[in-house]
Amino acid sequence: MLVLTGEVTSGDYTGATVIETVVLASTDLTACLSPAGLTSVSGPFTVSLVGI
Repeated sequence: MLVLTGEVTSGDYTGATVIETVVLASTDLTACLSPAGLTSVSGPFTVSLVGI
């Protein structure tokens, strides 16, 4: 899981906090052992605005 935060700097929501939560899972547990490595992942994400 990856959680990213930041602040809106312009527009209607200036000053609000943005929180993005990303869940990336790989079922290819041996991908890191290959020369190409892990080339893609996918999963759900959520974006929230706080303080609006």
